[in-house]
Amino acid sequence: MSKLGRLKANRKKIAPVILLLIIAGGIWFYNSGREQSYTGIAEAVVMTNPAEISGKIIESDVALGQEVGAGDVLAVIDGRDLEYALEQLELSLEKARIMNVDAQTGQDSRARSGVAAAQAAVNSAKAAENQANQDYKKALELYRGGAISESALDAAKLQSDTAASALAAARAQLSLAANNSAGSVSESTNVDILLLESRIAQQRDMIEKCVVTANADGTIISKNYGLGDFVAPGYNIADIASKSERYLVVYYPKDNLADISYGAQYTFMYDGSAYTGEVIYIDVKPVYTPQDFQTAANKNKESVKIKILLPEDCPIKPGEAAKITF
Repeated sequence: MSKLGRLKANRKKIAPVILLLIIAGGIWFYNSGREQSYTGIAEAVVMTNPAEISGKIIESDVALGQEVGAGDVLAVIDGRDLEYALEQLELSLEKARIMNVDAQTGQDSRARSGVAAAQAAVNSAKAAENQANQDYKKALELYRGGAISESALDAAKLQSDTAASALAAARAQLSLAANNSAGSVSESTNVDILLLESRIAQQRDMIEKCVVTANADGTIISKNYGLGDFVAPGYNIADIASKSERYLVVYYPKDNLADISYGAQYTFMYDGSAYTGEVIYIDVKPVYTPQDFQTAANKNKESVKIKILLPEDCPIKPGEAAKITF
């Protein structure tokens, strides 16, 4: 083949290659100037709301998906036994104060009457405590044998603890009466009164804990216990998706990671409205783009997880999707 022929043949081979390069360059130029769309799914910090005392729930009006504010009532636990124990402590305190006045005024006869009354109260409380303790032991045997539920066992335990508290209060009353003697009477009774006042404050605090309230503004995403359920300290009544700590999760291609930075502002669309959020988290470990997050921009690619803080005025709820462009 002549030199001219070879040149013509080479030109024929080069022409398709040049055409492909032109097409590829055009596609690159077209795509490089376009904004890439991604799917973002809203998530929120989940706040637990545990019970702090044991008992049966007697009120529970919240429902899944309900919007609540911090301090709203999620559940009310039966606190009648606690209130009864508080009443006994308050009566003991009143008697202690009366006896303290009597001791200070030297009314020995009334002091002796107080000792007798206090001893009678101790005897009565001891009998009640013995009975409650026996009931709990029987309940424990029945529970081990499968005859009663755990909630029934816990109720029997609560009765036993309440009776023990009442007995302790009665003994404190008796101690006040027995120490009502010359010299150290006033100081001793004052100390015992302070102890009773401290126990009363503690009891009132426990009664307040019967009301379980929401610890954040947000949405109820799970309700674990309801009306009639028996709970113990640490049982999580409900989960709340915090309204103030929400973010949009997006999977961005690993190869384009240099385009994203902390604090950058990006606009996304939800329900026909535009909102702006700030990048608060970038994962350094790439993963295959999850199916729910795949779009034409990140499909079949390794991506990194990005979190964009949602503005408070955005009504999007956890689990809902939004469209975001970079």
